[in-house]
Amino acid sequence: MNKKDKNVLLSRTVPSRQKQVQEYLEGRSPGTMQRYAPDAHADAQEGWVETDQTVQELVHWRQEATT
Repeated sequence: MNKKDKNVLLSRTVPSRQKQVQEYLEGRSPGTMQRYAPDAHADAQEGWVETDQTVQELVHWRQEATT
């Protein structure tokens, strides 16, 4: 991501999240997805790829969160 794109992203981010976004863009923060799916990885063809176990854990978490 080039500097112009980063600035556009930051300008569209609510002020309370701008520091977190800046840290993420500079590679110093794992980001939200890695917090919830630490074994997931980015793939150029498929996007964000989680293991079956992670998917099941997220499904369970989501079901519990809605009750």
